[in-house]
Amino acid sequence: MFQKRKVVLTRPAPNRTQSSSTAREPKPERLNTEQHQGLRPSLVNSTLCVSSSSRSLDQLLQHGGLPLGSITLLEEHGATDYASTVLKGFCTLGVRDQRAGSDSLVVCLGIPGWVRGIPAIGKTSVDTEKPEELQKIRIAWRYQLSQNTNRQPPRASTGLYTSDLNFKANMTPAPKQSEVVHVSGATLADILAKYANLLASQPANRIIRVVVPSLLHPAVYREESSLPENLVPFILGLRSLSRKFGTATIISLPLQLYPRANPVISQIEALCDAVIELEPFEDPNVQGFAHVHKIAELSERGIDVYRRHEYSFRLGRSQFEIAPWGIPVDESEIEKDLF
Repeated sequence: MFQKRKVVLTRPAPNRTQSSSTAREPKPERLNTEQHQGLRPSLVNSTLCVSSSSRSLDQLLQHGGLPLGSITLLEEHGATDYASTVLKGFCTLGVRDQRAGSDSLVVCLGIPGWVRGIPAIGKTSVDTEKPEELQKIRIAWRYQLSQNTNRQPPRASTGLYTSDLNFKANMTPAPKQSEVVHVSGATLADILAKYANLLASQPANRIIRVVVPSLLHPAVYREESSLPENLVPFILGLRSLSRKFGTATIISLPLQLYPRANPVISQIEALCDAVIELEPFEDPNVQGFAHVHKIAELSERGIDVYRRHEYSFRLGRSQFEIAPWGIPVDESEIEKDLF
């Protein structure tokens, strides 16, 4: 006869002396607006954001900036290079934050020395946030973080979130190697490996802004870089590192040699969180159209954010400006039709 025994089955105790290679990596410390005044909570969720250097582009992205851990793709037609204006302004804010006392770093992938000509901070660089917009930020913060009583709502802006720029002058003194790090290599795989090692050596609470100017430009990248087996792993690696280390990344992509109909470009767009297409044209008031294809997180939720021929862009004196587009109405023609 079998006798019932009261034996409690338990899992073996975990081995606390396991090697560091198999141990789970500690999560980085949470950033907050008290540590970094260049941060703000998203208007969509509680994700912290940094400014793109353009107030109107921040609004177009609907988060109020670039969410940390996201990748934004700026595509541009023709031989112009308006996208680099946004990227250089983005770098200027990173250097400005570090010189103001915030723990931040700017990383440029691909082109050595590209950040040397970043614009200077404008004279009127005070961030004048409207009261109603600040109230929206506070409401989003309250509803998303109501369970955590230790966190504080964002304070009124002190001018460090974004600034007016001076595109006619370069930043002085020029950025130092400790403020801007250039990562280059013979192949995309080399660049990605060096970039991963750089991020692994950074403090957990450091804000890292990353720019990838003129991706696939033939003057910088080899012809084989555009092959799917090389390009797709590179973008996947950037996406993984951005999620892991909480970086804010902007990529500019010239469409003159690689149009959007190219399947490889479609794969890049699918892997990026936000996609904005710049289509320049000749006009005395604006420089071109700004088409919206994807918005971080909203597109993943299935929300329709596609907008085409609804926004125009222009390079102003101190900002890259985006505004609703409309054909001006000739009032004299209307009066002729009425009378």
